[in-house]
Amino acid sequence: MLAIPEGMALTYGDVAELTGWGAPRAVGAVMSQHGHELPWWRVVRADGSLPEGLTPRAMLHWADEGHPLVLGTSRLDLGRCRWDGPQELAGPGRA
Repeated sequence: MLAIPEGMALTYGDVAELTGWGAPRAVGAVMSQHGHELPWWRVVRADGSLPEGLTPRAMLHWADEGHPLVLGTSRLDLGRCRWDGPQELAGPGRA
């Protein structure tokens, strides 16, 4: 997750696929326990949102890094900022 560039994002499912950590919920559980040292605001739900309690802090990071939001929402526009991941980890369907 440290490799996710500023202004880019992955979903919990993307991280699970790239790392082999299992299901997206497993990634969320790991992040809730150990994510404070990582750029956690760059890993979001499939709809571009975060759990409600994290959104206000994430919005500051997103603004600072230039993440695009879905107009009128507090969700990332994944169509514009979803990262494909490092090429050496890219699996089928990820280029």
